[in-house]
Amino acid sequence: MIPAHDIASGRFVTAEINGAMVLCLKAERSGRDYTNHYLIVLDPAPECGTLALIYLDPDHLLTVIDDRAFSFAEGKAGLPEIGDAFATPMGPHLKVQDEPKAQKVFAYVDMTTGLIRPRMERHAKTVLSWSITSSPCA
Repeated sequence: MIPAHDIASGRFVTAEINGAMVLCLKAERSGRDYTNHYLIVLDPAPECGTLALIYLDPDHLLTVIDDRAFSFAEGKAGLPEIGDAFATPMGPHLKVQDEPKAQKVFAYVDMTTGLIRPRMERHAKTVLSWSITSSPCA
């Protein structure tokens, strides 16, 4: 197990949440003088499909999972809802609920890098269907 601050954002990890080991995506939001670490529970999917940022202590121990990858397919036209991936000129992003203390309601996570970006929905080209697959490179 590795402390969260030593794991790059965008990696698949397992973490113990509410007594169960779950598959998550590690995400980060950088400020001027700090970096906040987050988890997004991917499997088992949260009830009602609500994906959200979960604040993570930088010293929290996680296990990196190298044999998973995102898979994308064309979805539908329209604006993304929470839990939807969407295509942008910078790559696929995932719309999630921001942490409860945040000033904004939504957060947008770059699914390639795990970095949290502001206001990406205005760049949405199309909603994508997404899944998690075993990576052939692992």
